[in-house]
This record gives sequence, C-alpha cells and structure tokens, in this order.
Amino acid sequence: MFGLGMIAWRVMAEVSTSILPGDMCIKELLFLILKILVYGLGAAATVGVVIAGIQYMTARDNESQVSAAKTRLLNIVIGLVAWAVMWTVMNWLIPGGMTLDMNQGHDALCADSGAMVEGEGASSICRL
Repeated sequence: MFGLGMIAWRVMAEVSTSILPGDMCIKELLFLILKILVYGLGAAATVGVVIAGIQYMTARDNESQVSAAKTRLLNIVIGLVAWAVMWTVMNWLIPGGMTLDMNQGHDALCADSGAMVEGEGASSICRL
C-alpha cells in the first residue's frame, strides 16, 4: 500500500500545471497578452454593436430605448478611439514599436528583447 502511494506521489509531482511553455521569454508573454487584449476588444466591440442594433430595432416609438442604443454605440466608438490612442502612445514609447507579428521565431523574439539564446530550435531557452 505504501509503495502504491509513493508511485502516485511521483506521478503527481511530475505533472506540470502551467499552460505556458517553460522557455517562453518575457517578450513572447507580452505579445500573447497583447493578442488576447486585441482579439477580446474586437469581440466585445462586435457584440456591443450587435446588442445596440437589436436594442435600436426593437425600440419602436420608445425614445428612451432609442437614446440608450445611441449611447451604447457612442460608448463603443469612444472605447475604440481610446484603444487606438493607447496603441499609438505605446508604439511611440516602446523602441521598435509593438506588433502582433508572431511569425518571428522564438529565438528572434528573445534576441530582440536583449536575452541570450541558449540551444537550438524548440529546445532553446532565453536567458537575461
């Protein structure tokens, strides 16, 4: 019984709980977060426009619902403009700018961030 418990403990100890690869450098992590934010913003804006459109179409003669739909659309436009201004400021502040191009290799991303790359290909590791 004790031996079975030790085997189960070893198996549980070897299981990784991280969803991110262990060799991900900080620049790759920031690009991942940036992509999630950009796609999330696009999805939220699309859903908001659809909801505002449905709200506008079903308002009929109810002026308060028409006003609420127009306000929702205005808020979506303000949010998209605020995102564009933030993106512009970040591109101005960060040397080399920000991009969503993840087609660069792992080694190129790490080398761009000033990290030393140890190893080759998928087994390479970024060291600061």
